[in-house]
Formats: sequence, C-alpha cells, structure tokens
Amino acid sequence: MRIKLPVSKTIFNVLRPWNSCVKISLVSTQLSAMIKVLRILLFVFVFSGCVFSSHGDKAAVKKNYNEGAVKIIDALRLKEGGNLLFVPFRAGVGVSASEELDRVSLMLVKGFVETLQRGNFPFRILSAENAGDAELVIKGYITELNVSKKFSALSGGNKKLTLGIDGKMVDEKTDRALIHFSKKETTIQKSGNLMAMAYALGQEMATPVLEGLRP
Repeated sequence: MRIKLPVSKTIFNVLRPWNSCVKISLVSTQLSAMIKVLRILLFVFVFSGCVFSSHGDKAAVKKNYNEGAVKIIDALRLKEGGNLLFVPFRAGVGVSASEELDRVSLMLVKGFVETLQRGNFPFRILSAENAGDAELVIKGYITELNVSKKFSALSGGNKKLTLGIDGKMVDEKTDRALIHFSKKETTIQKSGNLMAMAYALGQEMATPVLEGLRP
C-alpha cells in the first residue's frame, strides 16, 4: 500500500537540506567578508602607526633653532692677521660656572680653531703658554647653557639643549673690536650632546671669519 504525502510537505523535505546549505554558505561568506575587513583595518592601523612613528622619530631626531650672527667690524685689520689667542669663554650673567661650562667653552675653542686651520688665514694660533705674545684676542661669555630635563619627560625622550655666546675679537694694542660674535642655538633631539653642540657653534663662529679674509 502506498501512502501519498502532500505535495507541499514533499517539496519542503526536498528543499530543507538545500536551504540549510544556503544558510551555511551565507554565514561562511559573511565571516570571510568580516575577516577581510578586519585584516584591512589592522593593516591600516599598523601602517598608519608606522608612518606616524617614522615621522615622529624624524621630527624628534633633530630640530635646530639658530639665532644671532657673526659681524665683522674691521675687515682690513682682520686681514693683516697676527698672533691670535682664543680665551675660553666665561660664565655670563645668570649662568653658573661649572666644570661642564669649562668643557663646553674648550669645545667652542676647538671647533673655532680647527675650522680656521682648514682655510688660508694670516693668524698664528697661540696657546696658554705663549699668551703674552697675543696681538688679537677672542674673549667673551657663555650667556645660556641649559639642558631641559622637564622637556625630555614631556616629549617622550627628547632633550632641549640651549647654548648662547657673546664675544668679540679685539686688537690688543688699540682695544678695538674687529669682530662681534653673538650666537644662540637651541637643539631638540633624543641624543643631545652639549659638547658636540659647542664644537659646531665654534665652527659657525669661524666660517664667517674665513669668508671675511677672502680677497
């Protein structure tokens, strides 16, 4: 004896497995799409973070703010040359005398003298031993000397270094100023070094002098 099922139930039974497959397929497709979106978002987040970090590091590595100038007052006398003595700069108003300041001052002298010796100059550089023979003397003051540790804490490891000087080259006989040096440099970087900064500032002092000696 054959039992005939209603047509609607027969179709339902036939379509039910297919309907389940469709649902599973849709869920799988949605999960795949979500995973792709998450991967894209993760990539964008990581990439943007790298770019930000890279630019941030570059910005943090070094920023220089240079003020002041080297003014040549008497170029004719400068070109005559003579025995030159560079007296290490002393602590100016508001700056404490210290061993660090002494080292900075010596590096300033070193940067100036070594730069001067690379060019043609009519000077005989003197040391402390023969200071009495000086005809031209560079002397002056360190007007600012500061390493900001508070700035370092706020800027994620950067240090703010400030070095300022004010001095002159004078003719010992007439006491007339031949050159006026007035410089201030501020550097923001992670590996700030006052000695390197002082050496570079000494170079900046010497470069205009060499240019002023050109025919």
